[in-house]
Formats: sequence, structure tokens, C-alpha cells
Amino acid sequence: MENIQININHLWVIIAACMVFFMQVGFTSYETGFSQSKNAISIALRNLVVTLISTLAFFCVSYGFMFGKSYRGLIGTDLFFVNDLTLHPNTLSYSFLFFQMAFASTVATILTGAIAERSGFIPNVAGAAFIIAVIYPIFGHWAWGNLFSTDQAGWLKKLGFIDFAGATVVHSIGGWFAMAGAIVVGPRIGKYNADGTSNRIGLHNVPLVTLGTFFLWFGWFGFNGGSLLRVSANIGLVILNTNLSAASAGLSALIFIYVTKKRIESGSLFTAILAGLVAITASSNMVDPGSAVYIGLITGILAINAERFIERVLKIDDPVSAVAVHGVGGVIGTLCVALFAQKSLLLTENGNRIYQLGIQALGVIVAFSWSFGMGMLFFLCLKKLTKIRVTPEEEKRGLNIAEYEDVASWLDFIKITRLQDLNLILEKKVNEKTEDLQQANIALEKANRLKSEFLTTMTHELRTPLNAIIGFAEVLRDEITGALSKDQKEYVNDIHSSGQHLLNMINSILDLSRIETGKMELHYEEFCIENAVNETLTIINAYADNKGISLHTSVPDTLPLLTADKAKFKQILYNLLSNAVKFTPEKGKIDIRAFQINHSVRCEISDTGIGITPEAKEGLFDAFRQADGSITRRYEGTGLGLHLTKRLVELHGGKIWVESAPGKGSTFFFTLPVNPSDTIQKNNTIP
Repeated sequence: MENIQININHLWVIIAACMVFFMQVGFTSYETGFSQSKNAISIALRNLVVTLISTLAFFCVSYGFMFGKSYRGLIGTDLFFVNDLTLHPNTLSYSFLFFQMAFASTVATILTGAIAERSGFIPNVAGAAFIIAVIYPIFGHWAWGNLFSTDQAGWLKKLGFIDFAGATVVHSIGGWFAMAGAIVVGPRIGKYNADGTSNRIGLHNVPLVTLGTFFLWFGWFGFNGGSLLRVSANIGLVILNTNLSAASAGLSALIFIYVTKKRIESGSLFTAILAGLVAITASSNMVDPGSAVYIGLITGILAINAERFIERVLKIDDPVSAVAVHGVGGVIGTLCVALFAQKSLLLTENGNRIYQLGIQALGVIVAFSWSFGMGMLFFLCLKKLTKIRVTPEEEKRGLNIAEYEDVASWLDFIKITRLQDLNLILEKKVNEKTEDLQQANIALEKANRLKSEFLTTMTHELRTPLNAIIGFAEVLRDEITGALSKDQKEYVNDIHSSGQHLLNMINSILDLSRIETGKMELHYEEFCIENAVNETLTIINAYADNKGISLHTSVPDTLPLLTADKAKFKQILYNLLSNAVKFTPEKGKIDIRAFQINHSVRCEISDTGIGITPEAKEGLFDAFRQADGSITRRYEGTGLGLHLTKRLVELHGGKIWVESAPGKGSTFFFTLPVNPSDTIQKNNTIP
């Protein structure tokens, strides 16, 4: 039975190791999807190369440093090149070696994502070799030196440090080393603006990142489940906790992002899920499912805030958020051991959580100091010895072209470059035309202002002698200075009517210029609409009677009092009525109606005149525009009446429109608010 159990253990560890190795597919998909497409080939191949290096480095030296015979709990001293491995009493031997070798590949891959898209090939290769050969195995010996040889332990383990499957040993070590690399290599071109704000770069393929996330999620079941190193009932608990932590981390981040930003950010969601997987790695065999959910909820929110802090405050450009996922996620998970693990499984006396928390914090600090400190030293020295970053031109073209001369990427780059050049040319031309238009607009506004001022001045100057002419004509017409012959009376009446017509035209021009210059003021008062209509009709009646046109009004007594400028209201009515009389043949008919609609009064003036064609209705209310010159040439007018009427209606906050057809007359409609708002009454000018 014992041999059967050993063989089953071997089988499970090998299967779990294969699942961990399969995580490289997840890392490759995740990192290439997070990057810009012009660098995808480079990132994928670098992941492959660091796996080659980490595998051989771990075989040659790392396994010995990590699990060899301990020297004072500091470093292993044998089992290099796995010599005499089969002579060791540990029954898992090669299976354990392969499992730990897959772990080492995970550590190395973390670096490639953090320095992606701008680093040269050498820092990726040399960095992977250094962390796997030196940093990772030595710290691993401090915490896990007893995993292969149970009769020894590293100094951290002796203190009671707990890290079940590598939240700190694997992930934080890899994350802090990656942060050092990202700092020394520097940010990508265009990541940060002059004012320090950051720009989003990459994440060109969300479906690929999603696929990579699922691959990593699946592989993590082997990562944590295989760390038991045996088949037992605890496998189910470990895998369940792993799944729950990832799901709850993703959900907490999703809710937090939506509440704070009212949208979903896919990049932060991926970060939270992976951080949840990292965090539970430290204690997946020691907590109950409920605690796994709590760990995930906490980690999801903290990880995405750490991501923002690293990017915006520390100004560290980490394309795949490796530091937030692995470094910060590992810290959270390691500290949570003391808070959520079963007390009986803690390594402190009587399961003292405070003391355990202190030990866990010590392990976290040591891991950061060791990995980040050695990482900074390594990359700074490497920077002195060789070029660790591609040139700006290579970075702009993309590493697919710079390193592998990918034809498809070349074509994409040429297309993008041409589009950028065209965009610059168009932008320059648009700016030039915009400047010309601005100058022309300034000149036009100046000319328009001068025109309005000129019209105002001229109308004032013209009105004075014109009023005198009209006044003298009235004196002559009334025969105050003596009797007139029939012909003389006719001449005087012509002078008076022509002068009055000219005065009306001048008044219209003056009103229009006042509106355009913003000097037209409305004097609001409450008045009866029916009275205002009747007062206007007394002026227009004589004109209508001369043509035999009948005027009919329909203004109900129930209409509320209207708050408006009464004089301007009567002017609106007069302009529309005089227009209707002018274009209505003899013996025609004009109807005036008024009624209330909601909070507005609507007035309608219908006639049986010549009507307006659909083409003529366009621009009917424009200045100096008449419906049809060929038809209306025989009618007097300047084309200012309807334009002025429209401006007066709008000045009151109302609307005006017309419905008409040739030969079927016209109906003009306008609405005015019964009680204009305070804003309209106070700001009663049109700019």
C-alpha cells in the first residue's frame, strides 16, 4: 500500500507540475495581449527564451542552492546538477525537481512583462539567469529549505515563517525584481506627459488577455494543489480556496471600479483576478472557504489601488502590472496567513496571531530588501556594461521589426507612418485655414458692428428731417394755413403717405440695428391680449377697407393676461397683418386667432392671399428677403418686416413659423410665453 501511495503522489506532483508549466501559455497570452501589437512577437519569444534559461539554470545551480544541504540555514551546498539526487531519502526525487523547475520558470517570466516594449534582449536573458541562479534559490532556501530535506530548515522557516505555495517565495521575489528592472530601464515613450500624468498604452487584444487569464487560473490549481506534494483530502480544499479567492478578487474590483468610475476597466479587472490567485497561494491549505473569499475581496481592491499608485505616484511603467499582481499580491497573501489561517496550523506558540503577523511581516520585508535591492544593483551594473534599452527609433517602430524584421509589422508601421504624416499635413492646413477664418471672422464682426452703428446713426439723422416733412404735410393737409385745391390735396396726401412709409422703413432698420447691437430693450407689463389686438386693428382697418378685405378675430375672454412688451407685441401683430393685407387680393379675408397652449399664447393670422411656394418659404424670415420678386415686385416693401418680426418674437422667448401653399393663402403662427422666466425678463437683449 505504501508503494501505491508513493506512486500516486508521484503522479499527482507530475500532473501538477505540467499544469504549472502550462501557465507559461497563460503568461505569454496575457503579456502579448497587454502589449502593443507591434511588440507581440518580441514578448512571446522572450517568454520562450527565459523558460529555456530558467530550466537549465535551475537544473545546474538553483536546485542545489535552494534544497541542498543547508549551511547555517543560509544556502544549500550540494545537489548541483542534481548529482546524487536518487540517493536522497526523499521519495519524490525527480518529480519534486520537475515541479520546482516549473516554479522557477514562473519567477523568470514575471520580469519579461514588467520591462516589455522598450527593453533590449540582454536584460531579459541576463535578468532571468540572475534571479533564477541567485536571488530566488537563496531566499527559497531561507523559507523552503526543508521541503526536500525535512531534517533541515532555513533561518526564516525556523522563526516560523509560513508561505505554503510561494506568495512571497515565488511571486513577491519575482515582482520586486521586476520593479527594479522597470525603474532602471525607464518608462515607454509616450507613457508620461510633461505634467506627470500618464497615458494608457497597449492592451491591444482583450480576448487574448482573457484567454491568458483563464489559462493561468487553471494552472494555479496545479500550482497550489501540487504544493501539498501528496494526494490527500486537502487537495479539494486547496483548489476550492484558489478558485474562490480569484473570483471574489475579480468581483470586488469590478464593483469598486464601477462605483468609483462608472465604467468597467478590463485591465484592472485582470490585475485583481491574478492578484487574488497570488494572495491565496500563501495559505490555501490553511484557511476555510469563507476566509478565502475574504482574502480575495481584500486583495482585489488593494491590488488595483496599488496598480494606480505605482503608475501615477511612483511613475513606474509596468505594462502588465506585474508589480501590483505579484509583488503586492504576495505581500497581502503572506500577511493574511496570520489573520485567517487556522490557529492550530500557525507556527507560533499557542497560535499567537500577533506574533505570527510579525514573523510574516519580517519575511515580507526581507523578501523586498533582498530581491529589490539585489535587482537594483544588478540592473544598474548591467546598464554600465551594456545597452539595456532599445533606441527611440526602434521603440517607435516596434520590437517585432527591430529584433525580428517581421514583414507584417513593417507593413503596419509603414501604413501608420503614412497616416501620421498625412494627419500632420492635414492638421497644419486646418490650422492655417482656421487662422484665416478667425481673421476673416474678426473682420466680418468689425464690419457688421460698423454697419449697425452706421445704420443707427443714419436712421437718427434721417428721422429728424423726415418728421419735419410729415409734420408740414399734415399742416397743409388739414388746411391750417389756408384752403387747398383738389390737386394740391392729392399732392399733399401723396407726400404724407410716402413720408409715413419711409418713416416706417427707417424705424424697422433702426429696430433691427438695435437688436443686432444688443441695445434693444423690452419693457415688460401685463396686458389684455384682446385689447392689444383691437388697438392694432384700428390702425390696419383703413388699409383693409380700401381693398374690401374683411377682418375676423377670435380671442376668447378666458385668455390670461400676457406679460410682454405691449408695444413690441402690437408691432408684431401690425407687421403680420399689414403683410397679410398687402398680399391678399380685393374682397379677401383675414382671420386673427389667439388661444393658450400650456404656458404659452399662440396667435395665428390667416389670409386668402397669393400664398408662398415651398422654395420661397426657405429664408422667408431672412433680412431683405421677399417670397418671390417676380410676383411681389408690384407690392411695396423692403423685406425687413418678417425678419424684424422674427427677431422680436425670439427676443420674447417665442417661436414663429408659416404654413402656406401657392394660391391657397398663408397662415403665420407665433407663440409667446404667458409668464416669461426671470432670466428672460432680466436679460432681455439679444447679443
